[in-house]
Parts: sequence; C-alpha cells; structure tokens
Amino acid sequence: MMRVAHVISDTAIGGAGRYLLALLPGAAQHGWQLTVYAPEGDLAAAVRATGLAEVIVLPEGERSFSLPLWRWLRRNLQPADVVHTHASLAARLVAKQRGYPTVLTRHTIGPDLPPGGLKPMRRGLYRFIASNFSDATIAVSQASRERLLVEGVPAEQIKVIYHGIEAQPYLAAQGDGWRQQLGLTPEVPVIITVARLASVKGLQYAVAAAAALKQQQLPFTWLFVGQGAESANLQAQAQSLGLGDTVRWLGFQTDIPGLLAAADLFVLPSLQEALGLVLLEAMAAGLPVIASRIGGIPELVQSGQQGLLVPAGDSSELAAAIAASLADKQQAARLGAAGRKRVLAQFTAENMWQETDAVYREVEGRRRCKK
Repeated sequence: MMRVAHVISDTAIGGAGRYLLALLPGAAQHGWQLTVYAPEGDLAAAVRATGLAEVIVLPEGERSFSLPLWRWLRRNLQPADVVHTHASLAARLVAKQRGYPTVLTRHTIGPDLPPGGLKPMRRGLYRFIASNFSDATIAVSQASRERLLVEGVPAEQIKVIYHGIEAQPYLAAQGDGWRQQLGLTPEVPVIITVARLASVKGLQYAVAAAAALKQQQLPFTWLFVGQGAESANLQAQAQSLGLGDTVRWLGFQTDIPGLLAAADLFVLPSLQEALGLVLLEAMAAGLPVIASRIGGIPELVQSGQQGLLVPAGDSSELAAAIAASLADKQQAARLGAAGRKRVLAQFTAENMWQETDAVYREVEGRRRCKK
C-alpha cells in the first residue's frame, strides 16, 4: 500500500474539495492508503462519510501557511510515501524537512497579473518555492499550466491532469421531483447555474442577462444553486431589476444531478476559471452549456460543438447566446449529446486516478520518505 497524505485548508466544499472527493475512490484501484488533513467543516465531514480515508483535523483552516500550523504539522504529520497538498505551503515545508515526496495541485489560475507581468523578484521566489518544496505540480488545465510557467514553475515539474467525474449519477438522474417541488412547467425552459456566489463567477452578468431576456418577453426560469459572499448583492440586483420569481435562489444543495436533470440549459459566466468542474457535470447530464471564453473552459467546451462560448463580463452577448439556444431546441439537444459523449470519452474519474497514480509513483521512486 502507498501511504498518501492529503493536506487541504478548505472548510467548505469548493473546487479543491470536490477534486479531493473525486480522487478518493481511486484508492481501491491503485492501492493508496489515504489520510486527509483538513480543518473541521463540511469538507472534513464529507471525507469521513466516504469511509475511504482517515481524517485528521487541522487546527486552523483557510490558510496556506502560519507558524502555529507549521509547528502543528511538525508534530502531527504522519509518515507518508507521498504528501499531496492543495495550496498548503506549511505541509510542503514539513514534508521537505522529513524527506517525504510532495505533490501540489494548483486548482486556480490566480489573480490577474500586474501590467508587465510578475516582477523578477516575485517570480524568482515562486520558482524557488516550486523547485525546492514540490516534486511535482499538477495543473488542472493547459491554461493553468501556462500560468504556472509565467510564475516561474519549471516546465519539467508540471503535469496536466484534467479533472474527471463519475458520470453515472448524472446519466441516471431524474428531474421530475425537482420540477414538481419548484412548480416548473414543461412549457417554460429552465436555465441553471451552479456556482459559488462570488464575484469571480461573474454572476452579476447572469442576472443582467436575465433582465435582458425578460425585456424580450422570453419565458424562462433561472435557477441559481450555491452560496457565497455575494448572495445578498445578487439577490438585491435581481430584485431591483424586477426579476421576481423568474430567478430562484436555491442556496447550497447536494442533489446536483437531480437539479441538472430538471434543467434545459446550463450557464457559467465566470470571469476566471482554471477548468470549470461543474461544466463537466452539466455536460454529463446532457445539457448544452453557455460559458465564458476564459481560462480552461475552452479546453472542455468547443464553441458550437458542445455549447456556446461568449466573452467574459458581457451580459448582452450572454443573453443573445441564451436566447439563441432556447430558440433552437434541435441544436440544443445536439450540443448536449455531444457534451455528454465528450465527458464519457475524455474526462472520467478513472483517467484522473490513473494519471495521478503515475505522478505518485514517479515522485515516490525519486526520493523515499524517512521512516
């Protein structure tokens, strides 16, 4: 058995948490003995519920590094053949000191670069950290890889591994229960967005697009699923635009397959996205998708083939793409079917497990951990 320790600072189940949860079932196939170090919260509870990993509670969350966290890990990090970190610099420092091979997954693109790019001193710092405290860096998309290169991470250290999903729940889901519960009728198309309610997701442009569609007197109901810091602002925007029940705010939900099955169209207007895991879920559900042409999204969705891509931050273009999709049901069905086929062929959990295991074996063979 290969002892793999995951260290993650998230308390909520965001993109990194969902990545981790998708990775855990690969243990049975590849012989991983898993330990997850995470702060107490929804993510730790979800990991426990799988029964696939031991959970050791970190003393603090949402931090990559602090002196108390570093000291705690020095005392409590158990021997491992690979330490897989999700932004935890403290864990990488301790693992390096003990001789444990380390893998870092970069889940985000990162903030916009300043004019002229990174200053040489900052780029040199990033390169030093990457070269000395990680044996491999996993990028979740080619766009993420390009950003890592700009930041100074050595090209030979970067491995691109796309997120994979278990498609069966989305293939089997039925949306009738949600449609009945929400009072949705077959005559009115249902648009859905599943996202963290944060400014980076560009949801203010979705609300503006909804207002434009309503002004055109197009019938639709738009479901927003998720929670986050922008919840109150977005709901106030929708109210000020007179959207009423045309837009529904469903908050955090666990039955994403069922909700996707209840919808006709998926929209993700992100301003920044390393990959867009939720797009894979929507595609597996057979939904045509409309999303921003940014980050790793074009690596998943080829515009005109599995969905439509629009400029980020442009509510007019977003509304036009939605109107076109709702007007042509045959094209929407074709896009949805093509998206499902693409996910089943290229973005499976099995592919993700296999490629991640190859990285583990490579770094484990390079440097054995101390007992």
